[in-house]
Amino acid sequence: KDRELACRLVHPEDRDRVRSAWVQVLERGGEARLETRVQAGGLRTLWYQIEFYAGAAGTLARERIVQGVARNITESRDMERQLARDKVQLEEANRQLTEINRLKNEFIASVSHELRTPMNSIIGYTDCLLDGLDGPLQAEQENSLHRVRKNAGQLLNLINDILDLAKIEAGKMQLHIEEFD
Repeated sequence: KDRELACRLVHPEDRDRVRSAWVQVLERGGEARLETRVQAGGLRTLWYQIEFYAGAAGTLARERIVQGVARNITESRDMERQLARDKVQLEEANRQLTEINRLKNEFIASVSHELRTPMNSIIGYTDCLLDGLDGPLQAEQENSLHRVRKNAGQLLNLINDILDLAKIEAGKMQLHIEEFD
């Protein structure tokens, strides 16, 4: 009677597997361990780990009895499923972040190169004007060109630093380690 009630509680898709394990232990002895779904009052399906053990009964020990232990593992199964979903989400997020980082590095390198070329032209033409190649300059013009040259140099240094950072992140920067005071 207890066996019939237990079988009715086991999820219909798992009944044959549970019955088979029980019969095998009953006929051959030993033990069996399996995980199965149990219907909890029709409201929710729970997961149980069931272990069957064979033992002898009766005076001649010709009859076997099967004892079982069932542990509710629903919570741990739910956690395992959630961890698996989280792992998949984290792997996808990591893949996306890796791709975003690669695109960022490409963008920085491209923009930096595109900025460096005109900045070098500005510096070159400013130096030509300051050297007087196009004729003499008035004092105010010369002061303005010195400010242009100074600011263009600072921008060029900034662009070079950005390029260096992009190279470091891409693993393409060679380090030259030296000691100094």
